[in-house]
Amino acid sequence: MKNIILSIIFIFIVADVFSTEQLSDKLIIDGDTVYLKTFPLEELKIEKSPFKYGKSNFPHTACWRGYCATWKIIEGKLALIDVVKVDSTKKHLDIINYLKLNNYSPKLIEGFVYADWYTKDLTLYHFNRNQWRYGGIYLDKKYSFVEYKEETQLKFRKGVLLEQNIRRMDSYSIGDTLSLKLRIFPPGLVKNKYLKIDGQITENNGQLVKLDIFSFGSKKKKKIKRIKSFLRSKIDSDDIWVNPNYCE
Repeated sequence: MKNIILSIIFIFIVADVFSTEQLSDKLIIDGDTVYLKTFPLEELKIEKSPFKYGKSNFPHTACWRGYCATWKIIEGKLALIDVVKVDSTKKHLDIINYLKLNNYSPKLIEGFVYADWYTKDLTLYHFNRNQWRYGGIYLDKKYSFVEYKEETQLKFRKGVLLEQNIRRMDSYSIGDTLSLKLRIFPPGLVKNKYLKIDGQITENNGQLVKLDIFSFGSKKKKKIKRIKSFLRSKIDSDDIWVNPNYCE
C-alpha cells in the first residue's frame, strides 16, 4: 500500500512539472527578440543537466530543464550564444566544454555553437485563449492535433533557417485594419466557432497595437449589446490593445 501511495504521489509531481508553463528560451533574429516554447538544446537528449540545484536538476516546476538559453541567427544559421542558470547567481555555462564532456563535438560559427542538429517548423504559441492581450512573439513547434492551423513562422533544417515569416511590429501602420478572432463566449451568442471583431489601428507602442473597433461581427444592435456585455471583462471600450501577431 505504501508503494502504491508513493507511486501516485510521484505521478502527480511529474504531471505538475510538465503541465506548468515553462520559462522561455530567447531567439535574437534581425535585431528583434522572440521567445521559444520549444527548446533546441533538449533535442540533443543529453542526460546530464548543465546545472545542479541542491539535490535536483531544476529550480522549480516552471523550468524543468534547469536553464534558459539564448539563441541567435548568425549568417542564416541557428547559434547557441548563452545558457544561464535559473537562480540568483545567473551562472553562465561553458557551453562548448559542457557539450564535449557529454560526447558531442560542436561545430562553431563566429565562436558560438552551431545548432546543426535542430530541425523544426515553428509557429505561433497559443498559451491560452487570451494570447492576443499580451505583447511579444512566442513560438512553439507545430503539433498536428491542435485546432489552430497557423502559418509557419520559422523553418529550420539542420540548423539552417530556410523560412522566416515573422512580421515586424514596426510594419503595422496607423490606419491598417485587423481582424481578431475570439474563441471564448457563451453558447448561442454566435453561430461560428469564434467571434470575429474588426478594427483599425490607431496606435503602435512596439509591443501591442490599439484597435478602434468598427465591427463586432453582427449588425443587430441587441446582439452587439450582448457581445459587448460579455466582453466587458476584456474590452471596456471600443478601443482595445492587441498583439497583431494573433490577428488577421
